[in-house]
Amino acid sequence: MNATPPPSLYKAQEPIFPRQVTGFFRKFKWWIMAVTLGIYYLTPWIRWDRGVNLPDQAVLIDMATATSISSGSKSGATNSISSQGC
Repeated sequence: MNATPPPSLYKAQEPIFPRQVTGFFRKFKWWIMAVTLGIYYLTPWIRWDRGVNLPDQAVLIDMATATSISSGSKSGATNSISSQGC
């Protein structure tokens, strides 16, 4: 009898190491991410005096009617699904 095992059909897996990436687009991506996250986290704390019994938050978003109110002006952006009557 032959006691030698058959040859392996697969190559041994090589380890994968993460590499540090540098360059213009990587820095650009991080700057854009920092600016947009800054806007996202800091916008609720911007205050605007609207008058008596009104919220003093500068930017409000009404998710039910898909409108946004910023600095006293109301945006007329309506939800396309609700305007079609679906």
